[in-house]
Amino acid sequence: MEDHIWDVRIDRFWNQVTSSGIVSKVYHTIDYFRYFMS
Repeated sequence: MEDHIWDVRIDRFWNQVTSSGIVSKVYHTIDYFRYFMS
């Protein structure tokens, strides 16, 4: 149960990091290339 809570916390942390710019752009670029190549 505690593991799940920890996962949710990391999820929220990542949402804040990715929604604040550069990391999000890099992530979307990688996703786009992955989609484009396959």
